[in-house]
Amino acid sequence: EFKPDRVIIEPSGVGKLSDVIAAVNNTQDEAIRVDACITVADAGKCKMYRKNFGEFYEDQIKHSNCVLLSRTDKASPEKIAQAVEIIREINGEANIITTHLDLLSKEQILDAFKKARECKGQPTMIVAKTIKGKGVSFMEDQAGWHGKAPDAEQTAQAVAELGGEM
Repeated sequence: EFKPDRVIIEPSGVGKLSDVIAAVNNTQDEAIRVDACITVADAGKCKMYRKNFGEFYEDQIKHSNCVLLSRTDKASPEKIAQAVEIIREINGEANIITTHLDLLSKEQILDAFKKARECKGQPTMIVAKTIKGKGVSFMEDQAGWHGKAPDAEQTAQAVAELGGEM
């Protein structure tokens, strides 16, 4: 029987984070709980996404414990500062991760998330350099896959390319 330690739900484009949190909190199984709500926000496009996706974007930021800023390698310091300001306007309590993820070990990342959950009222920042679909040949850095589910054949290929089994 498959019993994962952690399940990651990425609601962008399909629902509000607040609705996902409510659904998980309303389960009858005490072993199922929300551990952390982490949002990945493109540092160079925060203002545009806020304007274009409005309440969905703001809901995700508002209900996050931690916001990872991605693509900071392509954003100017001014854009990064603007992104932090936008996030702070929506959620003054969220910890913002501003260190490039590729410079951190898995343990450092998990520790940063843990500290972000525990730290209230003080900003924690990590800026992330993320690549959509990393490790999957037909998805890697292809914006068209954002918010789109692969079909069964594509899923099998992606899982195989990532070294998993179905």
